Amino acid sequence: MLAARMSTSLPRTLSSVVFAIGGGVAGVMALCYGTGFLIDPTMELTTTRDLDANSDDLSALIGSADGVVEWWQAAGELHGENRISERIQVRATDPEHVEFLAGDQVFETWALVSATETSATWDIEFPKMTTRRTLSVEPLDAGTRMVWEEVADVQSPVLRWTTMLPMENVSANFQGAMLVAEAAAQARAASKAEAEAEVVPEAEVEAVEGEAPAQP
Repeated sequence: MLAARMSTSLPRTLSSVVFAIGGGVAGVMALCYGTGFLIDPTMELTTTRDLDANSDDLSALIGSADGVVEWWQAAGELHGENRISERIQVRATDPEHVEFLAGDQVFETWALVSATETSATWDIEFPKMTTRRTLSVEPLDAGTRMVWEEVADVQSPVLRWTTMLPMENVSANFQGAMLVAEAAAQARAASKAEAEAEVVPEAEVEAVEGEAPAQP
């Protein structure tokens, strides 16, 4: 008899616990959503890194859609094709627009706002957040200083709570991306040097053509 009572009361108890937990989670989410409207949606972050790369090569990466694609492909080479490139694809839809895809789903887009010889500004769109990203380079005596400036507009009231958290992880992600830019710029410079080495100077060609044929 006791066992029968326990077998019927246990499911009811579990149901009550699950219902209470679900109600508590829903209440917390509602509270976060409601109070999130009181939080400033703007998030600003600036970080810099000195890179062992030529400023011209870095400018080529940050200032066009094709450059961003080249930059991302370097990430796949550094971290492993299976880990990054097979999961996330990047494509230039035109010279000023870039799409990042997971499978067939576009989850991030870049639209070029302006570009100079030393900087580029992009509008980045995520599902619940937009950000204006300005990337700039400054030649140094040895290498180049890259500056990453981010001004985000967080539309989601829930996500706005993340702006209250320390930004170390976000900054670390940007620092890692700049290291990838360094590797991509170095590869770009090496490719140019290799191509230039294969070109025979015109003076040498003329000298060879002007040589008299060897006498028997």
